Amino acid sequence: MDECRIYHRLDLVIYLVDTVTGAFITTRQVEFYRDGEILPAVCKESGIYAFLNLEEGDFTLTVKVEGYREREVKVVREALSRTAPILWVSMVPGDDYPQKMLIHTIAGTMKGIEDICAVACGGWQMRIREFEKKTNTVKLFNPHGCLLYPVRYGIINQEKKTFEMVTVKEQISGEEIRISGPYIADRDNNYPLGRIVDGYVKDGRYILCLRRDVESYLVRWTVRSHVSYREWNMRGDAWKALDGKGGILWDK
Repeated sequence: MDECRIYHRLDLVIYLVDTVTGAFITTRQVEFYRDGEILPAVCKESGIYAFLNLEEGDFTLTVKVEGYREREVKVVREALSRTAPILWVSMVPGDDYPQKMLIHTIAGTMKGIEDICAVACGGWQMRIREFEKKTNTVKLFNPHGCLLYPVRYGIINQEKKTFEMVTVKEQISGEEIRISGPYIADRDNNYPLGRIVDGYVKDGRYILCLRRDVESYLVRWTVRSHVSYREWNMRGDAWKALDGKGGILWDK
């Protein structure tokens, strides 16, 4: 009997991450849709899904995960690596989030809001020890957490209470990474670096979930292309209500 071989083409790998904790999502109650039609996936291990022999062209991927809000992601084929077509998708907790008691939720409505996110600030943070502008490489002090994936981080300017968003492109060593974006240090290299916590925005409604055990966050939101920042202290601001008129109380 002649040998029969079947070849498959790996077109996409999805890594599902909890945006609050930064951990892989382990639940198997996951569904993927391509332009409204269900898209079968092979679960390689908890939080990692492979897609084989996909049709050509870009598409909108809808991700539904038990305990999280539905997420839509634009898949641009040319932007993916041919050898490792990995796309990291961060999921925002929903109303039935399994660890709801561990998070604090900021929610409300605001006309024109386009995006909301945050980074943890204070404490024993990872910091930039040295930045090489020509190669966009960063040497870190006190590195911790997983830096092996293209996740967004915020470079925090503590004086201005702002942060610049960059993406980790490559981990060169345990203390050195390569980032995207034209990061330029205007004073020194001792800026803290924190993982971006994504929020949820749809039709003027915003939701941002933060960990209760983190003392403070620097929150960033965009309204009609205008970016604003505010430090959110978990001990004080966490218990303030929204103003009930479509805004955030600390805007006043």
